[in-house]
Amino acid sequence: MFRCKISFGHWRHSTTFVAGILFVVVLLIDAHAQSTWKILPNAPDRGMRRHEDIYFVNETIGWAVADTTIIKTSDGGISWQVQFNQKTFGGFRSVGFADSLRGWAGTLGGELYQTTDGGLHWNRIDQSITPPPTGVCDLSVTSDSTVFGSGRWSGPANLMKSEASSTTWTNQSLDQYASLLVGCKFFNRNTGFVVGANTAANEGGIVLYTSDGGANWEARHKTMRPNEHVWNITFVSPIVGYATVQNPFQNPTNFDTLAIIKTTNGGLTWQRKGLVKASNSFRYAESIGFATEQKGWVGSGAGTGMYETNDGGDTWTFLNFGTKIHGMHILNDSVGYACGKTIYKYSPERTPVGVDEEERLPLSYRLEQNHPNPFNASTKIRYSLPARSFVWLSIYNLEGKLIQTLERGFQEAGDHTMTWNAGNLPSGVYVYSLRTDEGILVGKAMLIK
Repeated sequence: MFRCKISFGHWRHSTTFVAGILFVVVLLIDAHAQSTWKILPNAPDRGMRRHEDIYFVNETIGWAVADTTIIKTSDGGISWQVQFNQKTFGGFRSVGFADSLRGWAGTLGGELYQTTDGGLHWNRIDQSITPPPTGVCDLSVTSDSTVFGSGRWSGPANLMKSEASSTTWTNQSLDQYASLLVGCKFFNRNTGFVVGANTAANEGGIVLYTSDGGANWEARHKTMRPNEHVWNITFVSPIVGYATVQNPFQNPTNFDTLAIIKTTNGGLTWQRKGLVKASNSFRYAESIGFATEQKGWVGSGAGTGMYETNDGGDTWTFLNFGTKIHGMHILNDSVGYACGKTIYKYSPERTPVGVDEEERLPLSYRLEQNHPNPFNASTKIRYSLPARSFVWLSIYNLEGKLIQTLERGFQEAGDHTMTWNAGNLPSGVYVYSLRTDEGILVGKAMLIK
């Protein structure tokens, strides 16, 4: 037996491994790798159409909606399951969840569906709402589980609300303030924003604010440009927020049709910031998401690519990535999701670092962090092989005892995923080791029961 010190980011532990397993080189996963956007290869491809909206309750569990379908992932987008697939009036447009069990999905035609079991069953609930909703373009679920639904983009301007732990919904007309509503963002049952347009008064795009749950409204911003809509709204912090502005009736190459508005005082005032002049491949500014107060993206549900800013919206760079991106959900400064023609993920590039200087392994051999982590009962371990290789994937405890062998034999080049079922093991930190013809890669997993 011999001793070997292994480093996982900031986590270090000196431990003893079983004799006969020679750790010549240890390849580490950089916990601070830079995040980038990538296509999730197993997500459904909508072809000429798109996914409309996406929502995640944490980094691994999320849902996306399209015309007739609701799909779910429980492993960070590695795999997707269809939970609902039947004709709806107008097609699904929005989705939101309070937790991993309670969620809602709305359609452009006003149908509203609810689940209380994580999407295993979806029940239609809009028939009991008076007056009946005419569309649900956006859903906002607050920290106290109050649910708001706004829509639709073609009018009228209605806002639905259901108090926390209640099955009763109200549907309020905001016609005196706006001609149409698109997006909404609420912080609790009393305070929040809805955005849309007032076309009748030529006020253009409009931002409305309430501090008493919708009893009273104040117009916080008007673009004063005919036919403009404020489309989607997001807040990075209690004081910094952004919203997209579009004009669907003007030439998309016009600078003024691609813009955002920004607040740095909690929505009291808003400042207009233009993107760059676009081509016909990027028609409208619609979806928006920010990882930090400075770094964010704008997508177009009717074009290709996205715009990225690294200075809070002052300047923008076009990224030739993604198609018809209509929904974004950014969870934190390193993980987020977007949906359009398919599903896209913003996550760290797990770049190998810290290789022993005596021998360097090819960087194309990859062992990813297990998902989910921490986990209860089971987790998935994903790795990549650039060539056919002998593979020995094993689990050890911190004393170096071999707990389980998940794979031992030759495997072909490509991406591989193994499921580790640890239901019979005690809580704690475990080490998973991937031994190939080229060397050994290791990671850590935390089992919590």
